[in-house]
Amino acid sequence: MQVLPFPIHTRKKIFLTLLAAGLAMGKTAAQVNPIDSIRTALQNGGSFAIGLDGRNSFIAGSPARVMGFRVGMDCGTVRLYTGIYSLGKPVPGQGYTLPGDTVSSRLNFSYWGQTVDWRIYEDDRWELAFPVQAGIGIAYRERFRNGVSEQRKRPFFIPVEMQFTAIYKLTRYIGLSAGLGFRVSTLKGSSFNGPVYTYGISFFGGTLYRDMKKKGWNLP
Repeated sequence: MQVLPFPIHTRKKIFLTLLAAGLAMGKTAAQVNPIDSIRTALQNGGSFAIGLDGRNSFIAGSPARVMGFRVGMDCGTVRLYTGIYSLGKPVPGQGYTLPGDTVSSRLNFSYWGQTVDWRIYEDDRWELAFPVQAGIGIAYRERFRNGVSEQRKRPFFIPVEMQFTAIYKLTRYIGLSAGLGFRVSTLKGSSFNGPVYTYGISFFGGTLYRDMKKKGWNLP
């Protein structure tokens, strides 16, 4: 079932719109250049960050859950992460049925990703960010005929994701978060392109870490 069957020209429009909007918002909302922020972060370091990084998506029109685990640095304006990602479970691809013959397929992927998460606005209650991720890995495509696997493909996979995320801070250490974006890949006519969205509870471990350091805790 095609839940969100975006044609290729619509995917390109969404991707370019996210890129343009992110650059425009960053230019007006942030007081520092993102390149300078990244350079400063690498030079001065920051607090260590580790955690799960999941998101919801659609692949070939079917809902999918992308699971991830990442580590990195929280440097204030910029957060830098590296992590590993995969689908929670394979999703169905295209298939068809003929008299006495049923053909189906399933899709999966796994990759290593690098993320630059740029805070473009922050106050006592709200945080807006523009995370961009690029990865490298393998996509999996398997075709079945009458329930028997007959073809497996493992093409090279380079996904790129852009999102806008917003967090409403309930307290200094906990907030409600939501995000919306799009994923594109290098695979021509890729079934792996699609929207991504997130929602849930955020825990500000970096803020807690810095507060504990200020209070004299003996932390690295």
